[in-house]
Amino acid sequence: MCKRFTLRSSILAALCYTITIGSTFSETLLDNGENPNIIKVLNTSEKLWVVWQSENNTIELDVTYEGNTNEFYEEETCIYIQKKEISDTNYNFTARERILQKWDETACYGKFEPNENKPPKSMTVECDIELQNCEMYIPNSHVATDPPPSCKTFYEEKCPKQIYKPYKPQCKTLRK
Repeated sequence: MCKRFTLRSSILAALCYTITIGSTFSETLLDNGENPNIIKVLNTSEKLWVVWQSENNTIELDVTYEGNTNEFYEEETCIYIQKKEISDTNYNFTARERILQKWDETACYGKFEPNENKPPKSMTVECDIELQNCEMYIPNSHVATDPPPSCKTFYEEKCPKQIYKPYKPQCKTLRK
């Protein structure tokens, strides 16, 4: 069964990086989040990695063996989305993450929400995963660098919670 959720705040922080694709990394934000064009953000063939998120993604596993129950904790890491198709109204993509040392993959579909006479800045997504409240996505070509101060400030203002970092340096070398 598909869960419906909205990627409003999660995609806003992605704009910090995706507008710099194809150019050198810049501290200048071309869009301060007031009116980001989510289509431009998502229209890339690169993986968009989640480097910061506002919710903890550690899951608790209870394992019972010979009558003894033990608790284990496993963190979802290496979370990214990748475009399949995009239009002015829809976005088809794959969401992937590592859990229990294996890749989990989910096909997702998003519909951009109208924004009066402005470019869309959010979308409603249907798929069977649950994304966190706020997530900062960074394209594959820039994921090894820290977010510039302007992006950090933007994220901290929009997502004033603890920062969790599911991206690890080894994520880029793991195949999927």
